Amino acid sequence: MLTLIRNGGVPVLFVILFGVLALVGGAYAAARPSESTLRYAKAMSAATVASVLSATCADLGAVFVTVSRAPGTPTAMLYEGFSEAMSPGILGFSLVSLTWLFVAVASRRLPSRP
Repeated sequence: MLTLIRNGGVPVLFVILFGVLALVGGAYAAARPSESTLRYAKAMSAATVASVLSATCADLGAVFVTVSRAPGTPTAMLYEGFSEAMSPGILGFSLVSLTWLFVAVASRRLPSRP
C-alpha cells in the first residue's frame, strides 16, 4: 500500500481521505441504518470516485510532461508512468467497493417503508 501511495503522489492523499470517510460512513450506516447515513455514504463514495478521476488525470499529466522531455523513444518510461498513474484507481475503487458492500448491508437492514 505504501508503494501505491508513493506512486500516486500527493493527489492520492485526497483519494485516501475521501475513501476512508466513505468507508467509515458505510460501516456506520450498516451498524445504524437510516436514510441519512445511507445518503452520506453514497455521497462520500461519489466524492471518492471524483477524487480518483482527478488524481489519475494529475498523474497522467505528470507522466506526459516527463515523457515529452525525454530524448529518444521512452517506451519503458511511458509504461512505468502509466502503471504508477493507476495507483489512485487501485486504492480508491477498492475503498468504494467496500463502502458499497456496507451500503448494501445497510439497505437490507433498513426497515421497509409502507
